[in-house]
Amino acid sequence: MVSKSGFYILSACYLPLTISSSSSSAVSSPDICAQDPLRIIFLGTPDVAASSLRRLLDSCKGIPEANNNNNNNNNNSNINDGIPIYEVVGVVSQPPAPVGRKQILTNSPVHDLTLQVNEKQQKNKDDSPPSTDIPIFTPVKANEADFLESLRNLKPDLCITAAYGNFLPTKFLNIPKLGTINIHPSLLPKYRGASPVQRCLENGDTVTGVSILYTVLKMDAGPIIFQSNRPLAGDEKASALLPELFADGAKVLVDTILPQLYEAKQKLYMKQKTALNDNDIVWTDEQRFSLLSNLQEQDENMVTHADKMTKDEGLCLFSEETAETIHNKVRAFDIWPGTWGVFEIYEEIDDDINSNSKSEGTNGHENGKRVKLITTRPIKKDSSPDSLFPMLGSYLEENNKIRSSPSSLFLLENKSNKKMKHLIAGCANNTYLELVEVQLEGKKPMQGKDWWNGLRGKQVRYSQ
Repeated sequence: MVSKSGFYILSACYLPLTISSSSSSAVSSPDICAQDPLRIIFLGTPDVAASSLRRLLDSCKGIPEANNNNNNNNNNSNINDGIPIYEVVGVVSQPPAPVGRKQILTNSPVHDLTLQVNEKQQKNKDDSPPSTDIPIFTPVKANEADFLESLRNLKPDLCITAAYGNFLPTKFLNIPKLGTINIHPSLLPKYRGASPVQRCLENGDTVTGVSILYTVLKMDAGPIIFQSNRPLAGDEKASALLPELFADGAKVLVDTILPQLYEAKQKLYMKQKTALNDNDIVWTDEQRFSLLSNLQEQDENMVTHADKMTKDEGLCLFSEETAETIHNKVRAFDIWPGTWGVFEIYEEIDDDINSNSKSEGTNGHENGKRVKLITTRPIKKDSSPDSLFPMLGSYLEENNKIRSSPSSLFLLENKSNKKMKHLIAGCANNTYLELVEVQLEGKKPMQGKDWWNGLRGKQVRYSQ
């Protein structure tokens, strides 16, 4: 059910009467304390956005956890018996979409989380005041007239977006009085666009981060409110890094930015009551940006873009790409589209291979077997205890033809410990990549060495 008022009372976040801002000022006036909390509409779609919404809700007093697996020991400084500083009055997500082989129409993770929270609220009989549902909107496009009218009726002060995945037109951006804020997982102005984490990993960057910025009509181009760096070790995957960056952004949003915006709203209320309460008045970006100090305009000369990925990008060409390039693709594309190589299986590899020596093939190739790459490790010249470089050097001295032609897989064995085996792919420019974990079509992931052992002496060449 959606209440007539259209908001969720118990999603109010509580802060003590003294609110610290960047200028260290305090709010103590009874008139200011009596004013309403920030009315927030959240926009997001995938799991990482659902985690941000959960943080927003779980930081509020009285919210039951929608997921029983949440950490119940989270001590958030905003959970106090003071005044409410925000409430979530609506959630917007992408429409249900067909998923899986059976193309079953499925809600987004943000949509499902909101339904779970609403259901748990309705089961809580002791709420005071009575609980009401958070309204959920799933427009195909954010410029739909009925959708925009529903948002206006909610009278939001602020919209927060996290991986929403839909263009926000001017008519939308004019609705929230204090503007729209976005959590973006990159160090803007680098990697504006749909796939910032994936492109960062693909390029082998050594540092990334999260930016919180105002949303303007141009994609990811608004002034930056907050930014933090995160060094990269070189083995992170997108599936692990994405939620960590969104969690970092959501924490700062809840702990710092929302209290500052709440205080700014109270000061504006004292000066300009009509402008805050009149829906017909449209605030300019300049007025909104003036609410927070130390905003950083983006340098347009430093802009790079993170375009959407395509399925074909997951194909790895060992004879044309270096080990580092393939390794970074494996890290970047592990969520989608994945990375794979196409191999040919032979009874043995001779200098003059004929078709009679090939094993049976699949997938339209004469003998093409598609193998997904799950985890890889480039072999580098270093002195670390687990470095494979000395073992590789010895192997190459005994097999000179491998060095000159990256065309096949081979197994490295530790002579002092026969159980320590490593499946190696020769790559372009005399570079080498360990295939730590692979997955055959229709099978579960396995260690690369186990796949090799299962071939029982057969050899593997690159099909492409």
